[in-house]
Amino acid sequence: ILAANVPVVEKNGRNLKLEGSATNMLLWSSAPTTANGWTATNCNSVVSTHSIITKSDGTPIFAHRLTATADNGRMRSAGLSVTSGSTYSLSIYGEQASNALFRLAFTDGTSDLVMTFNPATRVFTVIQDAANLLLSSKYEVVDEVAGIYRVSLAVTSKTTGTAGAVSLGLMANGASMYASGLQFEAGPVATSYIYTEGAAVTRASAGADTSGNGLQMPLTQAQIDSLV
Repeated sequence: ILAANVPVVEKNGRNLKLEGSATNMLLWSSAPTTANGWTATNCNSVVSTHSIITKSDGTPIFAHRLTATADNGRMRSAGLSVTSGSTYSLSIYGEQASNALFRLAFTDGTSDLVMTFNPATRVFTVIQDAANLLLSSKYEVVDEVAGIYRVSLAVTSKTTGTAGAVSLGLMANGASMYASGLQFEAGPVATSYIYTEGAAVTRASAGADTSGNGLQMPLTQAQIDSLV
């Protein structure tokens, strides 16, 4: 998670990633609690002292530990604006706290998509998708470091309005996980996490300028390879 005007160097140390503008529509995206407007269904969400991601200055973002108090326990964020025919990406950072299947869900207000992700096998399973909301089977592990997964799925809304909602949870009673860095954004691909609290946050489009060489690239999405 980087502040403005900080270059994103990918983990191989050779690629500079330039990202287009994006907005994380989820409020309190690293603190999914009822106090912050999320709805709990058979699920407890408590802030922990365990950090799985950090802010740009190295400050830890303490993950919330979600524990299912019955099967299909989940935390839900509603009121998302969606447009018929538009594609959105839902992504999360998660880590198992116990033997758990992560549960991810999206609704456009009329149709529902529910998927699970098994961290042990890295397998996604579609539980419910009667309206074919899932776009081209686009779901993936974006990144994995020491048992921490960033997973994403792409969905296409069939309606227009503000009835969009997403949820995160666990399939089995008693299962628990650490969750942080949730993001819901326009487009089929998850971009770098944008931290939010009580309002949606937009990241400006990135660009590159090699001073003195006359090269300027205010790009919407690009990579400069082989920097070293």
